[in-house]
Amino acid sequence: MDRYQINKMSDVEARSELVALAQAMLDGKLTFLEGAVRVVALKEQISDVADDDPDFLAFVLISSETDHLPLAAQRSLWSSEALARLEPEFKSVEDWARSFASEACKNFITRFKKFGVKARFELVALAQAMLDGKVTFFEGSKHMLALKEQISDLVDDAPDFLTFVVILSLAEKGSFQSTEVSMHPHSEFKSAEEWAKSFAPKACENLIVRFKKII
Repeated sequence: MDRYQINKMSDVEARSELVALAQAMLDGKLTFLEGAVRVVALKEQISDVADDDPDFLAFVLISSETDHLPLAAQRSLWSSEALARLEPEFKSVEDWARSFASEACKNFITRFKKFGVKARFELVALAQAMLDGKVTFFEGSKHMLALKEQISDLVDDAPDFLTFVVILSLAEKGSFQSTEVSMHPHSEFKSAEEWAKSFAPKACENLIVRFKKII
């Protein structure tokens, strides 16, 4: 049986939990002994993490080297005398783990907090709403570009987002204030929304495939 088990989480929830654990260990609110087993358990619920990921291996090492020590939830089963004898070891283990795992915690925060997971979740939902006709492509473009600013690892010229830049740019210039054919720059389309529907769905589909994999 695993030393520590967690409820099944989505990838987003697991990443958020990992960031919270890492920060708690750095702040001294959670011991590295306790944190290590929770980090190891979380790893299985986070996609795209290699087995030899060095930051996770730091906590695998801590967990394997301290598996003879009781966790907080187990200490009620131990005598006070036994726990007192182990107290010096608890302290030395914590000092040892902090000496190298603090860097791994900082790396976790940098790696996983930057994803803007809430924004990615909302982005996928928005893209699907536009595909389903629940949000217009013009209204959706405003929200899409606002969400993009909350996702730090995206380049400004990401092609799928440029689709919405074009739509919003023309809308803001007043090019699409009327849906009359005579006012539309592409007369083969009956309305501006119809024009957007001719190419924007592909961008929505690409964004869903790209970001849904971490949700």
